[in-house]
Amino acid sequence: FAAGGVAGGANALVLAPVELVRNRFQVAAGRTTLRAVLREAAAAGGVYRGLGATLLRDVPGVGAYYAAFEAMRRRAVALRGSPKLELTELAVAGAGGGVAFWTVALPLDFAKTCLQVGAEAGSASVAGVLLDAVRAGGLRRVYVGYASALARGVPGAAVVFSVYGAVHERLGGGS
Repeated sequence: FAAGGVAGGANALVLAPVELVRNRFQVAAGRTTLRAVLREAAAAGGVYRGLGATLLRDVPGVGAYYAAFEAMRRRAVALRGSPKLELTELAVAGAGGGVAFWTVALPLDFAKTCLQVGAEAGSASVAGVLLDAVRAGGLRRVYVGYASALARGVPGAAVVFSVYGAVHERLGGGS
């Protein structure tokens, strides 16, 4: 979990400005330019607006991703009685990582996006956005899009871990 959390933190430093620009493009009324989006972002606190929320999403989310993968991988090794796993076993373990990531991260992703685009006008913090959203619509409000996140994230995680395992083995690293 810890190594995944550190990786998630490093990832957040790169992704926060990229996601801010993407999110602002998505909610822009009419046609806009990158220059206009960056100017608007600078006026609203800079391209790292939402970095804290991105860290809150990615540190535990990526930690859960790797922890779930590793737990499922170890269980498969124990059941098989061999450290060499089939691609399908690695894919299933990877899929478990994808489920873990989005289960932990989606409410925080919701809050991050709201903060980056100013969607929750009365809230200036992750906790405020989450509390307002849960009060307004229950837990369902912060898990809007869970099925689509899983539909995208689970196959992606399955592919990443199975390809990693196949390449690792080809390079002589075993499973």
